[in-house]
Amino acid sequence: MAQHLAFFTVVMIYCTAIPAFLLYLPVYFLIHFWIDKWLLIKHCKIPPKYETSLNDRANNIIAFSLMLHIFCSMWIFTTPEIFPSEVKVYDHISKVKYYYVSPMGFIDRILDPRVSSFVVLFFACLVFFFVIEPLSISLVKACCFKKPRRGQRIRYGTMRTYSVESLDQNNKTNDHRFTYDMIK
Repeated sequence: MAQHLAFFTVVMIYCTAIPAFLLYLPVYFLIHFWIDKWLLIKHCKIPPKYETSLNDRANNIIAFSLMLHIFCSMWIFTTPEIFPSEVKVYDHISKVKYYYVSPMGFIDRILDPRVSSFVVLFFACLVFFFVIEPLSISLVKACCFKKPRRGQRIRYGTMRTYSVESLDQNNKTNDHRFTYDMIK
C-alpha cells in the first residue's frame, strides 16, 4: 500500500507540469492489481486482519496529496518563465533580442488572477478535510454507533461486530474497539 500511495502522490504533484503522468496512473494500478491478485491466489496465505487505522491513514495521505497537487498547480501556472504575465524585450545593438521576465513572489503568485480558482479550491479542501469531515465523523459515531455491552453481538447488514472482550476471554480491560469479519 505504501508503494501505491507514494506513486499516487508523485503523479499528483507533477501531473500539472507533465500531463502524461496521468496516463501512467491507471496503467500502474491495473498492472499491480493483476500481479497482486495472481500472487494472492497462487502463493500467499490468508493475510492478518488489520485495524481501520491503516485505511484512515491512507485516506489522510490521499487528502494531503490532493492539496499538494492543488498547491503545485498554482505554483506551476504562475511560473513566469513558463506562463509570463508580462515580458520586456530589449533590442541590443547586435540585433539580438533579450527577453526579461519579472520574477514573482509568493504573495504575487497566490493573488494572481490566473490561479484564483485554485486558491478557492485549496481553501475548500482545507475546510472540508480539517473541519467538516472530522465533525461529520464524530456526529455519526455519537448518534449512530453505540458501544455494545460486554459480550453482546450486534449485526449491521452483512457485517458482524464483536467487542474485543467477546473475542478474547483473557482480556480484562474495558477496550471497546471493534473487529469486522464477513458473514459466510
